[in-house]
Amino acid sequence: MGFVITLFVQGVRHLVPLLIGVAWFIFRLVLTAVASLFRGVPVATDQLAREQLEAVMQSGRLPSIYYRHFYWAVRILAVLVVILGWICWSFATVYLLMLLF
Repeated sequence: MGFVITLFVQGVRHLVPLLIGVAWFIFRLVLTAVASLFRGVPVATDQLAREQLEAVMQSGRLPSIYYRHFYWAVRILAVLVVILGWICWSFATVYLLMLLF
């Protein structure tokens, strides 16, 4: 039994940096998604472009291309959260089984 606990502790020691790396990757993905919403906002130099930009800002709606970037970022984030949850659930199940036996 002591060998199993030692093996589990060694596994957790290697798992913690992996989880920190995954969390950092997800954090950067969210920041990239938010930045992509505002990256292409044009700087109006002529009167027509300035009026169009003001109309977009007053309506409170971004052009559809920004929604598309955000949609894909949210989908990728959801997949990563599901994978991370599955990994955590697997390790928790193994840990509970080790405690029982």
